[in-house]
Amino acid sequence: MASATYIGEVLGDGHLSLPQMTREKLQLKSGEKVEVVLHTVREEESLSEEAYAPLRQLVGLVKEGRSDGSVNHDEYLYRKDRP
Repeated sequence: MASATYIGEVLGDGHLSLPQMTREKLQLKSGEKVEVVLHTVREEESLSEEAYAPLRQLVGLVKEGRSDGSVNHDEYLYRKDRP
C-alpha cells in the first residue's frame, strides 16, 4: 500500500486540503477512498509538502560510497577532525 505524509489545513467547511504533489504520488483519482490519521501540529512545526520536495528527490539517489556522513560530516565538509 502506498503512503504519503503531509501537513494539511482544515478548511472552513471541515474538508481537508490535499496537495497536488500528494495526489500525484499516490495516483489518486476523484472518488477514491483513503485512510486518514490525524494529529494536531503547532504552527511553528508546519511545513508544506512542497517544502520537503527538494530533499525527498535526493533520498535514495546515492547507492554507493560512504555511509557515515551523518557521523563524520564536519570532517568531510570542512576537512576538520572531530574534537
